[in-house]
Amino acid sequence: MTRILRSVTLLALLALGSCAPFMLVPAAQQQDVRGAFTIDVFRPWNRVNPQAAGADQGPTESWTIDGPGLDQLLMLVGVANGDPLLKPVQPATSSQPREPLPPFRAGMAANEVMELFEATLVRLFQTTLFETKNLRPARLGDSEGFRFDYAYTAKDNIDRHGLAVASVRGDRLYVVAFHGPRVHHFPAFRDEVDRMIASIRFKAAPK
Repeated sequence: MTRILRSVTLLALLALGSCAPFMLVPAAQQQDVRGAFTIDVFRPWNRVNPQAAGADQGPTESWTIDGPGLDQLLMLVGVANGDPLLKPVQPATSSQPREPLPPFRAGMAANEVMELFEATLVRLFQTTLFETKNLRPARLGDSEGFRFDYAYTAKDNIDRHGLAVASVRGDRLYVVAFHGPRVHHFPAFRDEVDRMIASIRFKAAPK
């Protein structure tokens, strides 16, 4: 467990800033997510405060139960055509700008979005040990979409598994993904996350 906890620093890249404080997301039905959809929350989660990062993070929600190095629910809420999936914070100690992440394009097929998701996380985790698989149709709210599984090993040498459900509504991409260490957190919370995803209801029709 000590070794797993050391992964928090690395995984905080996806938590939108390693020093970002958390805000409580209480258990509740139809919890609002950025005015775009509601989701049922069956236990308290901790939401990374995007304002504390001090930079535009894009339409990203990052929630965790035990810490972003142990479990992470990542929600990409309406990624616009031409934008990257995530907008990581530029480290204060770096004088060189980050290389741009690959962008989402509205006409992408499901397999292309899956490949874009992989390319984005590979860059952020700085690993080549990343696999996406089992692409299949799925629904996200009232929208036809797709689902896939993923697995990766970051620099801490911990194997993690993940799941992602995505849909393109109009020209915007919505993704709900969850990952955690293979040995405990992913299997422990996977069924609950599936229930949360099944509960999603969009507030407006796609434009």
